[in-house]
Amino acid sequence: MWLDGVSVCVADTKTENYTVDASKLIRTCKQFSQLHVILLSPRFGPLGGMSISDLAGRVKLPVIAISKVRKSLRRVNRRSDSFDISIAGKHVTVSTVGVERKGAESLYRIGCSPYGIVPEAVRVADLLAEELDRTFPK
Repeated sequence: MWLDGVSVCVADTKTENYTVDASKLIRTCKQFSQLHVILLSPRFGPLGGMSISDLAGRVKLPVIAISKVRKSLRRVNRRSDSFDISIAGKHVTVSTVGVERKGAESLYRIGCSPYGIVPEAVRVADLLAEELDRTFPK
């Protein structure tokens, strides 16, 4: 595994919708042409103003949001599919746009370590975000 690039977007999660900022960051990153799916981390809890259906439409890519709280995903993303997938005998709830259950499970099997339930790329992104929060407090 290697890390090809890192993009950082500082967004006020208290605003009504920060999907525009996130989609602009994704579309303008150097690696955009190599992306096949957007994975959103459960680290920051419910997606707040982020609409995954709006994000998928803006970046023209499928989106998978990982969550442990199914209710919050249903409320925020009415036009997405939510379901549980089984990874290494553990259940993870995801909400998707443009990806069906079989595709999400396949991406997880490829991206997760044998004992993890979060894809390695998401785990690394979470570690970087945590360090940025610690290094540059708000």
